[in-house]
Parts: sequence; structure tokens; C-alpha cells
Amino acid sequence: MFKAQGKKGNCNSCPYVDTALGKVANTKAYTAIRVKELKAQIDQYEGLVIPDGNYLTGQIRVLRGSIQSIYEHAIEEESVRQWILQFSEKSLKGWQYRGWAENRPYDSEHPMFDPQKPEKKKHPEAKFFLYYSKEIEGKQLWANVKMHKNYNGEVLYTIETNKPEDLIEGMPPEMGKIRKR
Repeated sequence: MFKAQGKKGNCNSCPYVDTALGKVANTKAYTAIRVKELKAQIDQYEGLVIPDGNYLTGQIRVLRGSIQSIYEHAIEEESVRQWILQFSEKSLKGWQYRGWAENRPYDSEHPMFDPQKPEKKKHPEAKFFLYYSKEIEGKQLWANVKMHKNYNGEVLYTIETNKPEDLIEGMPPEMGKIRKR
């Protein structure tokens, strides 16, 4: 899926650059380069669909925005930066379902809260959220996945190191209406 672009293509796939970067490969700047590289390799309309029976619908979709969101939500987390640096289709397989959360409206203290529309949701494209976890290199990571209205399936939103505070165990009531692909 992800491949080097040859001598004149992508400097980040050059063995010389890989060697020269050496110890700085874990920096935030290098992670930002990797994010840009990954986004360019993901179809801008369909994203990247990864089949895996551990997901409730049998697959997960990664959008360009998914990679950006992961980066923005967890830039300070070394384990998440490492996950981004090592991203592949395999890195999204084997996650275990842990629960779900409602797509709630903005909190009244949030700067985007509109008293004229108190029911306005932060993520209008999400029906609800699903949570998965996986231990990677001794650290528990949590995948926050949108049940996306437009794609009618699971779309990766973020990966974080903290267990979600709003996690509800069990299945969301609407899940019965969504069939496994």
C-alpha cells in the first residue's frame, strides 16, 4: 500500500535521509513530516478501508483527517507519535472493542456553545462513538472511532493514551441497525 517513490520522489524514503535522521526520528517535527506523507497516500474521498473482524462493522476507515486528528490530539504523547511513525494497515488490526459513547452537544462552557442551538453537536457527522483498546509496547492505547453518518461505518477519529471518561460498556442501541460488512 505505502511505497517509496523512487530517487526523485520522496526524500523521506531515501536510505541516506533515514540514516541521517537517526536519533531525531522521534521528534515532533519528524512526526509532522510523517503525518503529511501518510495523508498524501490516503485517497482524499474514500480514505483507506481496513477489514478486521474485531471492528463491529468488520472494517475501519482511515481518512486523511483521521491522521491529522490523531496527531493534533496527542502530539505530546510519545507512544502515539510512535504509532504514527510506524503506521501501517497492520497497526489497525487486533484492537478490542471496549464500549461506546453518545455524540453529545457542546458543554455550555465550550467556546463554540451556542445558546440559540444548545443541542448543536461538536461532531455532527457522528452518530455515536465506539472505543477500542490495544496494548502497544507496554502502553494501553485507546482508539476513538466515529460511527460516521456519511460513510455509514466506522471511521478512526483519534488514538489516545487515556481511557475515555464517557465510555459506556456494552453495545450502542443503534448498533442493531448497522450490519457487519
